[in-house]
Amino acid sequence: MSAEDVHSTSGPGLSWCLSAQPGDPAGLWTCQGLWHREHRTQLLVADPTSLPSMRAILEYLATLYPEQLASTHVIAVTSTDSDSEPHLEDWRNRLSSLTRISAPSDGYAQAIAEHLANIDVESSRNRQHKPHPDVDYVWVAGEGDFCKVVRSHAIKTWQLNKDNILWCPYWFVGKARP
Repeated sequence: MSAEDVHSTSGPGLSWCLSAQPGDPAGLWTCQGLWHREHRTQLLVADPTSLPSMRAILEYLATLYPEQLASTHVIAVTSTDSDSEPHLEDWRNRLSSLTRISAPSDGYAQAIAEHLANIDVESSRNRQHKPHPDVDYVWVAGEGDFCKVVRSHAIKTWQLNKDNILWCPYWFVGKARP
């Protein structure tokens, strides 16, 4: 097995990868496994650690429901271009929108909060400019505070039902997982 950890220069995933030996047990959990295909307009939000899962979702849609890509919005938050999923830009013309945000790994939550707030400010000035006016399903995975910000915004500002938000916080800045 080969593994890629994109948390930057430290973190529980990288620590495990550096200390793992052949034969060590490993549990793998893909966030795509938690995604529910909806017939509605979706917003997929990912940090570098969940971009592979997001790509799997997009590939699934492209294979089985290609028409749904046109009603799918994507926001990818990364620290550097090398943190991004290879060929992410190749999806741009097939999606309703693709937004890339750059932030340090300990600033993902703040970066997505600012981006979502700017969407709302822009939409209050001119509803036609809001990139996600009809989103009624949100999938977000990655760092805990990052996921919490997206979920909270979708509930409080966009007034989405909690059942229409799949959030998967599986790592936390500065905290080891049990």
